[in-house]
Order: sequence, then structure tokens, then C-alpha cells
Amino acid sequence: MNKPTRSQAIKSRILTALVLIPLVLAGLFLLPSQGLLALGLFLALVGGIEWAGLIHIHGAGRLLYGGLVAGLTYVLTQVDPVAVALVAGLWWVLVIAEIPVFRPQTDEPAFRAAHGLAGLATLAPALALLVDLVQDSPWRGLAVLVAIWAADIGAYGVGKAWGRHKLAPHVSPGKTWEGLVGGALLAGLAGGVLAWQAPLEVGGPAVLAAVAILVALIGQVGDLSESMFKRRAGLKDSGQWLPGHGGLLDRIDSLTAGVPAFVLCLWGVGV
Repeated sequence: MNKPTRSQAIKSRILTALVLIPLVLAGLFLLPSQGLLALGLFLALVGGIEWAGLIHIHGAGRLLYGGLVAGLTYVLTQVDPVAVALVAGLWWVLVIAEIPVFRPQTDEPAFRAAHGLAGLATLAPALALLVDLVQDSPWRGLAVLVAIWAADIGAYGVGKAWGRHKLAPHVSPGKTWEGLVGGALLAGLAGGVLAWQAPLEVGGPAVLAAVAILVALIGQVGDLSESMFKRRAGLKDSGQWLPGHGGLLDRIDSLTAGVPAFVLCLWGVGV
């Protein structure tokens, strides 16, 4: 099978996004509270199944691991969200410390067990917090998504046009410092515009712009984290069911770090 050209890949990516974005918006604003919880648990199940593939769990074991992620996600929805976000923040500090010393590991049992625990720490808190965030205010859920989407678009565009200095070449060779800055600035702009137009009650456009910039920067840690696990597994994407995007993990990697950061930022500014 021929590998798609860059233009074909971009076209597939755009077409998939045009389908997904209306579905995401409908979920944010139309689903009742229990529907949002069910959707969050479904995403946790699918994300867990994909993560199991990254650590070479096969057969029924994948479904079992996915169920474990979904179960922990449900438990965390019953816990104070700030407490969940604080614990998640500690996890991401550990991930940041690992990035500079990352090396593609062999399939050693000890590393597989550690990576299994890492999947729980990565997915369950973020998805539980996202469910809680949207149940509290669909607009706040949209705000964190817009920050991450804008960061992805800005990082890709600026990185392709002006990227010269590699961010973490041993983890993700395509990422650049220029792309990181461009993505953060676009996220800040998008956050400011959204706060200006939407009933967010987060302290005004300047506050949400600053929060969006922080979320965009920290979200890149989630992206790099998934890249580390994919490199260790020898995979380019976590799945293949989203044309041009890969799998679910490839779409929510930045959110896994960005959502806890968003919750902590709102807590920090007292909203």
C-alpha cells in the first residue's frame, strides 16, 4: 500500500476534524450530566485499550486494561477535582524530569509494569477532570479544548514555516521551540477571544489568554509523553481509526497534561 503524500495526509486530517468538531461541540452543549459521564468513561475505555497496545498487551488483556482505566476514571469523578489535579500535577512533574533522559527501552517486564501504571496516571485523572469541567460549565470545557487545538495548529504552522531549533529530538524529532512558542501565542489569542465572546466568568480575556498560554505549554508535555511511549513500542500512532490523526491517544495526548493544568489555573485565580 502506497504511503499517502503530505497533501493527502493534511486533507485527511482536515476532513476528519470537520467531522469530529461538530460532534465534540454537540457533546459539550447537548449531553446531560450522565451522558457526559458515559462519554468520558467510553473515552477512558478506548484510550486504555490503545495504551495497552503501547505496552504490548494483547487479546482480552487490552479490554481488561481499558476497563481498569475507565473504572479509575469513574472513581476520580467522585473526588474533589482540585485534589485530583494536584496529584496529576505531581505526575507530570515526574514526566518532565524524564524527558531529558529518555531512552527507547527494551520490552523488559519491569518497564512494562511501570508503563501500565503510567497509563492510569496519564489518562484517568485528565478524563475525570474533563468530565467534571464540562458538567460544571460547557464553556470551560470548550475553553480548554480551544487552547489545545489552537496550540496544535500554531505549533504545526510555525514549526513548518520557521522551525529551526529542535525541542526534544530524541523524543519527537519534528517538534521545535519556534513551534512551541507559536502554538502558545495562538492559544493565548484564541483564549482571549473566547473569553471576550463567551460567558466564561474566568476573570476576563487577559486572564483566560494567560491561562491558555500555560495550558498550551504544559500540554506539550502530554504530547511528548505519548511520543516517548510510542517510540518505546516502535509505533508511529496509537491507532488507525481516525484518518489523518491516528488513534484517540494521538488526539488527546496534549489534553492529558493540559486539563489538570487548566483546573489548577482556575483554582489559582479563584474561579
